[in-house]
Amino acid sequence: MYIGDVAKRIGVRVSAMRFWEQQGLIHPARDAGSRYRVYDEKQVRALQVVALLRKAGYGFEAIRTVLAQLSAGTPEQALAAAENRLNGLAQVSHRCFEATAVLWKYVEEIAGSKS
Repeated sequence: MYIGDVAKRIGVRVSAMRFWEQQGLIHPARDAGSRYRVYDEKQVRALQVVALLRKAGYGFEAIRTVLAQLSAGTPEQALAAAENRLNGLAQVSHRCFEATAVLWKYVEEIAGSKS
């Protein structure tokens, strides 16, 4: 499959796929005649993983790790890395919630002292 077809299939822009290639996440083959990027099903599945992880806020190094683990046949480690990321996001979300609650209390105290 060519880059435009793959981009449509996984729901991303062609420019994103080119950027991911620059970041070393994917390595498409090239058509001998046209030099167009060509993707097989294995690469399309890897791109789907990349797209999902990018939407979840994963950095490129973490994505490289997950792709390497999947490629090496150790999906359990890839899932463990995803769970660790989820736990980290939950902790950040909790801290944001607490900070917002403190801010609201502070704003209410200021508003109450002005009346």
